[in-house]
Amino acid sequence: MKLRDELRGVREDPDTVGRIYDMDGIDSSLARDVIEFAMMMKMNDREFEKYLDAQRTLREWLLSRRTGKGKS
Repeated sequence: MKLRDELRGVREDPDTVGRIYDMDGIDSSLARDVIEFAMMMKMNDREFEKYLDAQRTLREWLLSRRTGKGKS
């Protein structure tokens, strides 16, 4: 799925992920959030806009599955 690949490409920087999971006192749920925030901070404006577009597309897809409709 193209959207899944786009979102993973943004979130999966092995160096950042490894450093965050190596931190003391951080569980996997919190680590996922910290990883996402760290990756957003590393993005330039163009990459961030692409990330937002992918998030928007994902949200629209999820909402369409919940309600059987597209955009409101």
